[in-house]
Amino acid sequence: MRTALADALARPARRVTSTAGGAPATLILAGAIVLQLAVASWFAFATPHNGLLWYSGGDATEYWTEQWAVGHLVLPQPVIGWALPVLYAWIPLLAGPSLLNGLPVLVALQTLILLPLSVMLFFLLAGRLYGRVFGLYSTFVWILAPVLLLLCFNRPSYREKFEQLFAAPHLYGLTNMGDFPSLVLVIAAALATVRAASSRFWRDAVLAGLLVGLLIGVKPANAFFVPAAAVLILLSRSTRVAIAFAAGVAPALVTLFFWKHRGLGYTPLTSYGDVRVAAPPDAVASILPERYVPLSWHNLTQTWSDFGEVFRSPTLLALLVALGIAGAARRNWRHAIFLVLWAGAFLLVKGSSGEASVVTTSYYRLTVPGLPPLAILVASSVFLVPRPARRSPEPSPARPVHRGWLAAVALVAGLIPLVLVLVIRSPATLRTVRDSSTANEAPLDSSLRARVASTPDGPLLSWRPFDGGSSNVYYIVYRSVDGTDGCTLPERGARMCMLAATLVGTTADTTFTVRRAGIYRVAVAAYYVPTFNGSDLMLLGPPARVIPSLVSAR
Repeated sequence: MRTALADALARPARRVTSTAGGAPATLILAGAIVLQLAVASWFAFATPHNGLLWYSGGDATEYWTEQWAVGHLVLPQPVIGWALPVLYAWIPLLAGPSLLNGLPVLVALQTLILLPLSVMLFFLLAGRLYGRVFGLYSTFVWILAPVLLLLCFNRPSYREKFEQLFAAPHLYGLTNMGDFPSLVLVIAAALATVRAASSRFWRDAVLAGLLVGLLIGVKPANAFFVPAAAVLILLSRSTRVAIAFAAGVAPALVTLFFWKHRGLGYTPLTSYGDVRVAAPPDAVASILPERYVPLSWHNLTQTWSDFGEVFRSPTLLALLVALGIAGAARRNWRHAIFLVLWAGAFLLVKGSSGEASVVTTSYYRLTVPGLPPLAILVASSVFLVPRPARRSPEPSPARPVHRGWLAAVALVAGLIPLVLVLVIRSPATLRTVRDSSTANEAPLDSSLRARVASTPDGPLLSWRPFDGGSSNVYYIVYRSVDGTDGCTLPERGARMCMLAATLVGTTADTTFTVRRAGIYRVAVAAYYVPTFNGSDLMLLGPPARVIPSLVSAR
C-alpha cells in the first residue's frame, strides 16, 4: 500500500518531467527570458524614477566618478572595487561626463544584455547541479520569486519600499552600482566552479578562479562566496584543480591591493575604519572579525524579528528552505553543501552586519549574491516527492574550456585590469570631487563655470543649462569656507577635491543671486523623485569669485 501511494504521488511529477524533458530547452529558455524582461519592466515602470534615474542612495555617483576617472586615466580615491571602474570605463568616454549622460547606455547594457544572460547562466547552473528539467523549473522559480515575495509582505508601504529601494534598481540593473553585476557574476562563478569540480580539468579551474576573482573585484565583500567555492573544489579531491583555482583568483587580489594602496595611500585590511593611518600589527586580528566577518547573533535575531513583522509567514519560508536542503542533499550531497555554504555566507554571516536592515531594505541589497542558491534550495524541495532516491548525474564536459575563451577571460579579468591600475596616475590638477557629508562623488567639469554680473539686487551668478536628457535636474550653489576655492586635499593617496563648502541654495533656474562675497561653485544634482532635497551629485563646476565691491555696490 505504501508503494502504491508513493507511485500515485510520483506519477504527476514523472508526467511533468517527461513533458518538460521532451520540449526544446531553447524555446522554454527564450520564454523564461521574455518573462524576466516583462517582470523587470513591470518593476521599472511601477516604481518612482526620474527619467532613467532610479534610487541608488547616492552610491551610483561613486561608481560613476571612478569609472569616469579610469576612463580618463586618472587614479581615483577608491571607495569601491576595481572591476566596474575598469570594465565600465568606456561608458563615460562614449556618453559624457555626467552619470545622467551614461544612464541610457548603462541601463540598456544591464537590462537588455546582462539580465537575459543571468537567466541563461542560472538555467545552466541549476541544470548542472540537478539536471536539465530541474534547471528549467528552478529558473521560473527564480524569475517569479520577487513577485511572490511581494504578495507575502503584509504591509503595502513595505511592498512599495521593497520595490523602489531594492528590487527595481538592484535585481534588474536599473542603477549604476555593483549589486546587479555581482548577482550576474556570482551565478557565472558558481557555474564555472561546479563545472571545474566535476570535470577536474585545470583549465576549467583557472576559469572558475578568474571569475571568482572578478566577482571580488566588483565588490570585495563578495569574497563571502569563496568558502563555498573552495569547499566544492576541495571535494573534487584534486590538488591540481585546487592550485589552478587559486592561481585564477590571485591576479584579482593583486589588482585589488594596488587599486586600494595606490588610490588611498594605505591598505584597508590593515587600517582602522576611515582613519587613514596604518593599524599596528597587534590590532589587525582585533579588527578583522568585526569589519570583514560581521557575525553577530544579536543582529541576526533582530533581522529575523524585523522580517517577521513585514512577512506573512517567515516560519513557512524557513520550512521550505529546510525541506529544500533535505531534497538537495538527497539528490547530491556535495552540491547541497555548496549551496548551503553559499547561501549561508551571505544571508546569515554577511546579513548579520549592523549595516543590514530589513526595515530599510539594505539587508536584501547586501545579501543579494546569496539569493540564487536560496531559490535553488527552495526549488529542490521537489526531490522529497516519493520516488527511488538516486544521485544527481554530474555531467562531465568531454573537453576543458577552449584555450581561446580562457585567454580572453584572463585578459579581461586578469592582465588588463592589473596593467591599467598600475599605469594610471594621480592627476596633476583636480578632476573629481567628493562631498563627504552626503557620500556623493562627481567629475569636475568646466561646462558649469559660473559667470558673475552686477545687478541692482546683488551679484548674479549665471551658467549654461545642463542637458539631463530624460531626467529633470536642479542646481546647487556652494560657497567656500575660509577663503579657499572649496576644495581640500586628502592626506594620502590620489589627489581629489574634498568639498569644503557650504550649500547656500538650490534652484531649477540657471541664475542665482548671492548676498556675500566669496568663491562659489555650481553643481548639477538630480534625484529619483522630483525634489530639491536629493543627494545625487552629478557634476561640479569650477570656482567663480564674487569680489566684495560687487556686494557693497548693491
